[in-house]
Amino acid sequence: IYIQMNDGNSQNLQITNTQSNNNAASGFHLENLRGTIKLENNTLTQNGNWGLWIDGANNPTTTLTNNNIHDNTNGIYIQEINGITLNNTNNNIHDNGGYAIQLENADQTTIENLTFNNTIRAYNYAIYANNCDNLLLNNLNINNNSIQAIWINGIATNTTINNTNITNSTGQAILFPDGSVLTNININNTNI
Repeated sequence: IYIQMNDGNSQNLQITNTQSNNNAASGFHLENLRGTIKLENNTLTQNGNWGLWIDGANNPTTTLTNNNIHDNTNGIYIQEINGITLNNTNNNIHDNGGYAIQLENADQTTIENLTFNNTIRAYNYAIYANNCDNLLLNNLNINNNSIQAIWINGIATNTTINNTNITNSTGQAILFPDGSVLTNININNTNI
């Protein structure tokens, strides 16, 4: 499913109880979202690009509930949408390859209670975040990634990593690359 809301008068999207599996591209590719966005009870598996790609215009109010997103070439891409929570309580997210979760300009994002491993697919990054303020990474288990487990870059304030276990990371477990302008980084109760 590919939807573009490029016209400024476009708004509001709801996709529920839908399966998008085994596609050459993404399961859902949703661009320039506006208004209120609700994705609920969907299954996105074995897609050739991303399981879920969403990017917003004017920061749409977005909820993701009871979605199954697993075994895709890349997992979830979120851009210009704030206030999202990703966890295994409200969604089933696992075994995605490449970029398991990529965030671009996605402020006030919480990622918690997830396990990342390469049981089904090899993956490069568990979490790749660029220009994300108020990012909370909590209670994560990250195993056997092929590049960095957590990569945080750009200009960002208030990044917190709590109760995270990282094992067998091929690259750095947590990387804040040169050139980043990051303020208020807190890493607590984390084992590497």
